[in-house]
Amino acid sequence: MNLDVAGVLADAWRMWKRDRDLLLAVAGFFLFLPQFAVLVLLPDPPVPAAGVSNEEAIRVWAPLMAQWLSDYGLALVGSILWAAFGALLIFVLYLRSGRPDLKNALQAASRLLLRYLLVSVLASLPIALIAVPAVGFLLIIPGIYAIGRMMLAGAAMVAEQPLGAVASVKRSIELSRGHGLAFAGIAIALLLGSRLLPEPFVALGRVLDGAPTANPVSAALLDAMAAATASLATLATILIQIALYRRLVASKGI
Repeated sequence: MNLDVAGVLADAWRMWKRDRDLLLAVAGFFLFLPQFAVLVLLPDPPVPAAGVSNEEAIRVWAPLMAQWLSDYGLALVGSILWAAFGALLIFVLYLRSGRPDLKNALQAASRLLLRYLLVSVLASLPIALIAVPAVGFLLIIPGIYAIGRMMLAGAAMVAEQPLGAVASVKRSIELSRGHGLAFAGIAIALLLGSRLLPEPFVALGRVLDGAPTANPVSAALLDAMAAATASLATLATILIQIALYRRLVASKGI
């Protein structure tokens, strides 16, 4: 059976149109706010110096990064957990049996958060492998394929309770069987979109932050636009994953 990508996108769009007010409220509070706070309140982490040997650059960079993590790591982890809870909450609103209201969805998401974090870590392992220096480029193609096959792990974990983290990943692989290349294409498009769309605003905000005539209001506005773009990209990714999961479960009868 061919995967109807246009139909999946249409399903996601219908969810957005029907529940736009609720989705904007959830995404604004749980996805936008932590990203905006990080951009506005936290300085950029140090990066290795260019133009010197790798060994020398790492030697200088390592203590600076350790200090940055000591100063801001807790805030960064908090923002990541807050955003992860928001993503999980959207999955629960659509995939939990009985279509819970917001209050019940919040309670369910609280109970599932630790398991969802484990699923997210497992599903992100291919991305981490691709990022490994020197050897990551060898893993790009198999890594993208693996990302696609594991893309529905979070949706499966929420919809098919009780399902553990490893079982959720296996379920995603089972659901995507026969559609590996299509899932890889969808996954890389969503991943690149979520990473690249906010970048112009982030980059321009950094320029204004460091400029002699910097305007803090303009810089904050650009940070807000970057956070909003990233939040909408994350929301679109979640809705597409929900639509994909529903279609595959309905078509396969599993």
